[in-house]
Amino acid sequence: MKVALTEHTSRPWRIHEIAHDFEVEDVWALPTPGGPDDFELLTSELTTGGRPGDDTAGVTRLLWAARWKLGEVLGWDRDDAGLRARVPTLRDRLPDDLREAPRPELGELPFSSLYKLDDEFAAELANATVHAVLHLGWVEDGNGRYRGQMAVLVKPNGLFGRLYMAAIKPLRYLFIYPAMMRNYERYWQRATGGRGPSTGTVTGAVGLDRVPESMRGPLDADYADIFTLATDVTATPDHCARTMFEDVAGDGGQRIWRRLLGLRLAPRPWTDTVAGWSVAERGDHWIRLQARSRMLTFNLVVRVGEGSVTLVTLGRYDRLLGRILWSLTSRIHRRAAPGLLRDTARKLR
Repeated sequence: MKVALTEHTSRPWRIHEIAHDFEVEDVWALPTPGGPDDFELLTSELTTGGRPGDDTAGVTRLLWAARWKLGEVLGWDRDDAGLRARVPTLRDRLPDDLREAPRPELGELPFSSLYKLDDEFAAELANATVHAVLHLGWVEDGNGRYRGQMAVLVKPNGLFGRLYMAAIKPLRYLFIYPAMMRNYERYWQRATGGRGPSTGTVTGAVGLDRVPESMRGPLDADYADIFTLATDVTATPDHCARTMFEDVAGDGGQRIWRRLLGLRLAPRPWTDTVAGWSVAERGDHWIRLQARSRMLTFNLVVRVGEGSVTLVTLGRYDRLLGRILWSLTSRIHRRAAPGLLRDTARKLR
């Protein structure tokens, strides 16, 4: 789950005094619930990890393979483009206590450790495009629970570096980060035996005939899917929808709906909008959101029942191009929906 940059900048991490001239690019809450002493378990995943992309599949694996091949052909990852060649290592900035802190080896990951403390870890990477810092922290999540938090800090290499970062940003949000979160969740389940608060099982189906008529009503739809999370978390439909689309989906969701599909979403929050979507209807246990473009009309129905939260997506193709666009992006939506529901339950919990 992507969180606000202030979740990183407002905390007293030691990395602030080391990488003060770096930009905070992204901050993510990791699906790793635990206790106050579980940070060692989180960082141990890095020491045994393979090269990025080795443990992924499908489009994500292909993207990583393409990145490594481009780096090889264009020389982005040459030694003379890295640490102590193009840029000095941040280890030269470390105060004495951090210089003496442990530096775990990172397996095949292309990062070099900077330091590791009881609740904080940092590593750096440099190539022809960027000088970057990977930062992991262990933060209290309320009621004695803790979780991991990952921040990415960057210093692009001039105009070329900034153009490169801008070009790959949609790919990071649509493929790379979701794959990382799934890998972290699988690792954490294996490492902890599934302990920690459970968010329940998600069931899903695609097709108008799979969505109960009470949830689609008289809407004229060409596409429909339904995902239901079994959970003991309770909330009003409005609160659940706002947590799902404003707090959890955030900028990544906006990019899919607004930029890829051209949906006209409100630029500022209003009483009758949720994450830019118009509130079309409300019921005692549900809320329906709507957005349109020249090509598509979409409705999102969030229903809160006893022991479950359901998300229904209904789409109408107003132009042939809309059908083509959604056929290309619907797979991303269907893969993201279960995680979106789980993250919402975690946030509400």
